[in-house]
Amino acid sequence: MRIIALTLSLCAIAGCKSSKSDEAKGDEAARGKVVVDRELKFEAWFPGQPNDDKTPDGKRYMLTDTKSQMVYLVQATAFAKAVPLEDTATIDLFFVGAKAGLLLGPNKGGKKTVEEKYQFDGKYPAWKVDVSLPKERIYRVRLIHRGSHFYQLIAAGPKSFVDSPDVTMFLDSLKFTD
Repeated sequence: MRIIALTLSLCAIAGCKSSKSDEAKGDEAARGKVVVDRELKFEAWFPGQPNDDKTPDGKRYMLTDTKSQMVYLVQATAFAKAVPLEDTATIDLFFVGAKAGLLLGPNKGGKKTVEEKYQFDGKYPAWKVDVSLPKERIYRVRLIHRGSHFYQLIAAGPKSFVDSPDVTMFLDSLKFTD
């Protein structure tokens, strides 16, 4: 929970089309930036150049627009001890805490409006969560457990922003590269 609360606090301070042909995806990627992290073995598309920084136990990429209070964020966090994907009881407990963390800090008083369990890339436990906040702001979040790492993708801002094609493309762009 602490990881998510910290991440969302950073987002609060700062304030894609899933079924396109490869050619159309290439055109869209050309107007953004595909971040490739060789150490954490993933890539993700951003509509501009994100800032990146190390965290105590991982790395974060964030693109913000402070004027409109829009945020794109990918964070990968290493677990102290890997949790096998078959250990569904431990993973479920982890996600309970992670989802509860979405309603802490700057999101206190927010309401989860979407909460959907799914399998990322057909094998990794994951959740889609939307949190509605005052002033028609929304945190659209993807939480993905990969055994040794936990990945968060967050798009936060006004409803019109989180419903945009760029946010959809961003949230659908994460790929593991190993």
